[in-house]
Amino acid sequence: MQQGSSTRATLCRCGASKNKPYCDNSHKAISFQDNGKPETGDLSLDLQSAPLNVAPIKNGPLMVEGPVEIRTTDGRIVNLVLVSMSG
Repeated sequence: MQQGSSTRATLCRCGASKNKPYCDNSHKAISFQDNGKPETGDLSLDLQSAPLNVAPIKNGPLMVEGPVEIRTTDGRIVNLVLVSMSG
């Protein structure tokens, strides 16, 4: 990823997407609603210090390694994490 660039991926939370792990708006057809508001976690991590690697798995999760910013649907940052796949 280039310095100053960003990538946005909206992940499916309802389970109905035909393009998992990504959201394809299938939640609208099944009337899925999420009323939960996650609590804010530690926001002190410097996310500029490491590269982000993302590997999608067909019809499954994303394998993510590196700095990740977690946001709510209204754009509020709720957590900053550094994910490592090494033991």
